[in-house]
Amino acid sequence: MVALLVAPWVIIAHQVTRRGLDLEALLAAITAYILVGMFFAFVYNLMSQISPTPLFGDDSPESLGNQLFFSFTALTTTGYGNLVPAGAGGQAVAVAEGITGQLFLITAVARIMRGASARRSTPPVA
Repeated sequence: MVALLVAPWVIIAHQVTRRGLDLEALLAAITAYILVGMFFAFVYNLMSQISPTPLFGDDSPESLGNQLFFSFTALTTTGYGNLVPAGAGGQAVAVAEGITGQLFLITAVARIMRGASARRSTPPVA
């Protein structure tokens, strides 16, 4: 979980120092976003392992697949509603994940795009 927490920030920090928007920058942003979703999926998994009650209530089976699915619907703020955390702790993590997903898109993608615009604005060296 620590690697999934640290890796997205390292990827974005590296991309910020680069100039220009290319396929590598796009793939780096996508990879970092996926790693954030996976981190939260493992947080849900840890919560389900610790808690005596099922994370999504008695109607939904506890599986990593359900936790990954819910994580990415919360991260993207899609929220289909078929899986909902039953307890206050799971709901708080889901809210934190939704906010994190939006802030990630605003800050990380904006920083990468700023590097791309800086490359266009600098005159070529003769």
